[in-house]
Parts: sequence; structure tokens; C-alpha cells
Amino acid sequence: MVVSRLSRVSRVKRSRAVLSALLAALALLTIAPPAQAAFVIDDRALPPAFVGSDYGGFVTVSGNTGSARFSISAGRLPDGLRLTDFAPSSGLISGRPTRVQTATFTVLARDQAGNRATRTFTLTVNAARPLVITSPSTLPSGTIGQSYAVGVFADGGTTPYTWTQISGALPPGLALQASPGRLTGTPTTAGTFTFTLRVADSGGQSTTGTFSITINAPAPPPTAPGAPSLVAPADGASVVTPFEISWGRPPGDTPISAYNWQVSTRSDFATTAAVGSTGPDVTRATVSGIPNGTYFWRVEAINGTVASPWSTTRSFTVTGTTSSPALTGISLAPPGEVKGGVSTTATVTISLPAPAAGTTVTLTSGEPAVAQVPPSVTVPAGQTSATFTITTQPVTNSHTVVITATLGSEQRFAFLSVVP
Repeated sequence: MVVSRLSRVSRVKRSRAVLSALLAALALLTIAPPAQAAFVIDDRALPPAFVGSDYGGFVTVSGNTGSARFSISAGRLPDGLRLTDFAPSSGLISGRPTRVQTATFTVLARDQAGNRATRTFTLTVNAARPLVITSPSTLPSGTIGQSYAVGVFADGGTTPYTWTQISGALPPGLALQASPGRLTGTPTTAGTFTFTLRVADSGGQSTTGTFSITINAPAPPPTAPGAPSLVAPADGASVVTPFEISWGRPPGDTPISAYNWQVSTRSDFATTAAVGSTGPDVTRATVSGIPNGTYFWRVEAINGTVASPWSTTRSFTVTGTTSSPALTGISLAPPGEVKGGVSTTATVTISLPAPAAGTTVTLTSGEPAVAQVPPSVTVPAGQTSATFTITTQPVTNSHTVVITATLGSEQRFAFLSVVP
């Protein structure tokens, strides 16, 4: 009996020990941080370089914390090259090699956490490549009187290059810039011009190329169209606004790019009451918003930058309008300030002369106890404005009262200062 109990106790202890071990292992698995990738310089070979040619080769890292900084810790770069920080994970070896050589050097990288990595590279500098001209033999064309600028280009050899003209003739007005090679100026003569250029590098190589440039005569100015013919309204006609004017296309085949029209109260068109433009296929326009009176109108046709003569002028008389006047404003009698208990005036204006029955504008005051206005004011027939009286009450403090005028959906506001 005693042995059985001891056996059970022993089993319980073993079970508890196993459970504790499992829990400890699970805790380690739960809280252990992810492994950090090793900070290394990538094993990527540098491309070969050539004497006299611009070079660019990258050294990159992985596993860095923050930006990496690069330097040479052993050996030397080829003559003419240098190592600089380029991006958070890369350095740039750049420059222009000056001699044939094979250089072995060690790059040291440090990140912002203090990690260090090194790698040894070998960079071969080859002899200068053959010097070749890369510009096409037919250069872009030019036009008399228009500025011209075109570069000529080469590759290989040892930069910088120097260009010279050895035969043929440049287009009159152009000159050759030696370094960098460039043809610039303003051509003066039409034709196709052929010439030979030599390019020499700083290492003693040279080569030649033959080029041609065509200089064109400037395009002739556009032809002026004939004058349009007026169609309607007839000379001396009576109209009501809005009304339509129309005209005919000028005779002939001259291109038309637009039409301009004018309406004036003066036959010399020193001032205009309405103006407008239409496209080349539109020979009509609507005129609105001008008051009663006698007017003159005319049309011109446009071809590019050239205008036709104006058409023969016609006159017409505006006798009324089918449009409703619009409310354009409300203004207070100067200075827009009044002592309480004193009356002042304000004026409403509309865009067109009022019709025979007049035009009624509704009025309201933002503070009727301080400033009273009539419910409305009527603009008399044929007029464009009407004045009304504002009555104020004595006040002990200054007030700014908003006076509102309403016509249809349009509202205009005036601000009256009422002072003690």
C-alpha cells in the first residue's frame, strides 16, 4: 500500500517536471526575436574600365541597419577613380581612369548600428577604346532667320574631345564650337551644305566624319482672306435683344481660321459695345446685353496671323429686349455711415433698361429695429437704377446693418454703419 502511494507521487512529480520543461521551451519560442540577417558586402564583380572614359561601378551591402558608409581599408583604387556613399545600401566607384592597370583593394562598410563588413575587389582598367563619331551624318535641318543649335558627339578615346572643321562649308550664319562639339547660329542662306569635321581626344586619337545640313527658306506668310459679306440684320433694321448677326464666307479658297465681329455706337468703331469671335465654320453670333439705341456692326476673317479687311459696315437700332434685367448692385449714399435717427438713401442697379411695367427689386434690413427699408423699390421703365430711403432709429451703440436687395435668384448686399 505504501509502495503504491510512493509510485503515484513519483509519477506526479515526473509529470510536473515534464510540463514545466514544455512551458519553458514554449516561452523561449514565443519571445525569441527573429534572427538578424548578416551584414555583408555583396559578392558582385565590378565591370572593367577604360582609360579616358567615365566609369561607374556599384558596391552594395545587405543586412545593414540604417545607412551604410563606405571606404577603402586596404589597397588602392585605380588612378582617377574614387569611392563615395551613393545610397543607404550602396557606394559608387566613379571617375575617369588615367592609365592601364589592374588594382586590388578592400572595401570597408559600416552601418549605423556599428556593424562592419569587408570585401576585396579587383578592377581592371583597359586601354582606351577606339575613338568613334556617334552623330548621324545628316544633321537636323534649319530655317533661314531661325536660331540653330545641334551638338556633335563621339565615344571612346580619352575625353575631353576637340572638334575642328577640315573641309567643306558650314551653312552661312553657323559656327562650330570646339569643345564640346556644337554647331550654333542663325542661318542666312538656303541650301544643303556638306562639310567634314575632325574630332581629337586628349590621348592622341582622332577620327573624321562628313556631315550635311539642309537650310530651308522660311515659309511664306499666310494670305489675307477677302472681306466677309454681311447677311443679317439688314442695314437700318430694328431689333430687340438678344438677336443674331450672320455673314457669308469670303470668296476664294484662302483658309479661314476664325472670324471676329464688333458692335459699336460709333461708325468709326473707336469704342465697342459688344465683340466676339467664332470658329472657321461658324458664320453667325448672338448679341445681347446692349441697351436701346443705334449701333454699327462689322466682321473680319482671320487666316493664321493675317486678317482680312473689315466688311462693309451696317447699322441697326435696338428698340427693346426680350431678356429680363439682372440685379447688378446696391450702393449706399456716401459715406455709408449715418447717425441713428437720421435718414439716408441707397440705390439699386440692373443690367438692362427696365421694361414698360418697370422692374421691382425686393428689399430687407438685417436689423429692422435699427434701420428700416421699404419692402421693395421699382426701377422705372427704360431706366437701369432706382433710389430708396433708409430710416434709422437713435442708438446707444454702433451697429452694422446688412441691407439686402433681391431680384429673382440674384441678391446683392450693402453694409450700413449706424452710430450713436
